[in-house]
Amino acid sequence: MNLDRSYAKHVRQRLGFFPVWPPGDAMAPGDLGRLEDGIFYREGTLAGTMGVAGIQVAERPVTGLTRFRSADCSSTAVKASGGAPVAAGITANARMTLKFANEGGVAFDATDCTEQTIANVLEVRERIESDRARWPDDFVLVTRVTLARNFLVVVAGKAGASVDLIGDASALGSWNLANAELSSSEGNSGGFQRSGDGPILIGLYGFNWWGKLTETGQMHPLSIAGSAPAATEQDFIEMPARNSAFD
Repeated sequence: MNLDRSYAKHVRQRLGFFPVWPPGDAMAPGDLGRLEDGIFYREGTLAGTMGVAGIQVAERPVTGLTRFRSADCSSTAVKASGGAPVAAGITANARMTLKFANEGGVAFDATDCTEQTIANVLEVRERIESDRARWPDDFVLVTRVTLARNFLVVVAGKAGASVDLIGDASALGSWNLANAELSSSEGNSGGFQRSGDGPILIGLYGFNWWGKLTETGQMHPLSIAGSAPAATEQDFIEMPARNSAFD
């Protein structure tokens, strides 16, 4: 199994954005690249490739939780470092084990997130559409980036893999995993584990996804509702991360 593809699918379906792969790698609004199997590969910038300068970036805090676990992911009870159950109200270092029933299972948690967006995206769209002939085939534009002060990502390398985490007992007990430390893993040597800070999620715009999605029977929601005309290959529009055409 391709763990990056499994991770990308889980993130897209659960959070509604495309993932930064590997999580934490450098990414910014205005980056350009290709989308393959639901994963974005950076190849340049809008200014460098298209000569479009003057991007205005806005930033805001992200409210709500940015975390999930796949249905096959479970955990042991939180225990003190010596193995005894943690008493109520105690917040000393404790240990918890994540267990994955399936290969490609995911645990994801991010805290203190901010979101950077292209504030003048309508202006940027018009400039790109007016110079459509210069746009590289199959390129997409990063218009939104979510950054985390702390994140933890685990992708199981095989069925039955487990990973030990060490951290604050109350945080682990509430599945606040982003500040925990990866201690050890059993049977997950072929899996993926990373903690840190930086970009974790992106939103993308592109040309001609309309035609690709209609081939799979997926229709644009606005055109179905009759509230907007159908998009065409000449329209530079937001790509719907949850659509199965990107699997």
